[in-house]
Amino acid sequence: MVSDSNGVPIPRTAEASVDTVVGVAQELSAGLTISSRAIGLPGQTGRKVPVWIPNLRFLDCYPLAAAVSARLGARVTLLNDADATLIAESREGAAIGQANVLLVAFGTGIGGSIQVNGQLMRGRSGCAGSFGWLSLDDSEPDADHGQWERRASGMALDVLAEPWGGAAQLLQAAHAGELRATQVTDTFGALVGRGLAALASIFDPDLIVFSGGLTQSFDFLEGSITAARSAYASPAGRDVPLVLAKLGMHAGVVGALHAAIDSKRELEAMG
Repeated sequence: MVSDSNGVPIPRTAEASVDTVVGVAQELSAGLTISSRAIGLPGQTGRKVPVWIPNLRFLDCYPLAAAVSARLGARVTLLNDADATLIAESREGAAIGQANVLLVAFGTGIGGSIQVNGQLMRGRSGCAGSFGWLSLDDSEPDADHGQWERRASGMALDVLAEPWGGAAQLLQAAHAGELRATQVTDTFGALVGRGLAALASIFDPDLIVFSGGLTQSFDFLEGSITAARSAYASPAGRDVPLVLAKLGMHAGVVGALHAAIDSKRELEAMG
């Protein structure tokens, strides 16, 4: 499955979000009749209404699917963006043929998705896979961000990298052997590995898929991640394969396409 994709600035209101989604959809589907669409969101969402989107709180409880559907004249389904990524990786990427898979998405925050016996496990509230809430220490709680996310996400790495002018410069300095930079990146990688060790031990999956923006730095962080995972995981958890997502930054788009097709088939099956 192949799709064009566009990058656009993040909207800052619900209404602007609808305008942006509609504009991109119309541009990409010009001349085509589309009966089903899907939107991936970075947070907890129902199929029609977002519930809790930490970095886009204006979308909470907003009738996003209905608003976009009214403008486009098509069925619209909402889903978590990590779920969309796991759908894509399971059908076209790194997790083909695997029944029990965890996807851990390291971007601005830390998200994730769980597949059990070939089916997504969404949980009672639709937010299973919120791995960023793993507890690592005794720091004070935060209403919107878990401890692992606050210490091992891309956002956390950006904060650590401020003295070097950014994450890329920090990694470059560490690669050049600068002691302080190496200490910072090793500590960060170890925090990533500790969380992965906990997940491998608790779920005992066939595979863990590592996705998100941090995949671009994985080669450099791999040593510290692997060492920490081996040190902190259960005996069985140490052997769980950890692989990079194959579909890159567009995996969520591919997964949303699959979700839209699945939604269309569900509707057709209902007659």
